[in-house]
Amino acid sequence: MLDALTADHFATLIDTEFRLFPEADAEAALPFRLTAVDRLASSGTGARPEPFSLIFDGPDQPLLAQRIYHLEHDAMPALDIFLVPVARAGNRVRYQAIFN
Repeated sequence: MLDALTADHFATLIDTEFRLFPEADAEAALPFRLTAVDRLASSGTGARPEPFSLIFDGPDQPLLAQRIYHLEHDAMPALDIFLVPVARAGNRVRYQAIFN
């Protein structure tokens, strides 16, 4: 599933909310807003012809460690993606996922 995703799949979802489940058995989800979809330069040697990154804003607590998280959105199938905290922005934490 992840191999077939492109930046275009996410571009229409900018400024919409995903639900992130911090633990596999978590019943409560954290709100994660997709704030940017950035197309990245292709090296020509990667598995993905058009690499891209996603930027999400999440709550400042709990601060999540970099690892794979389960995300859901009503407009697409559920995803398990690797997220990395990259910055604080006021009372939010910015997280990035790179597809390359």
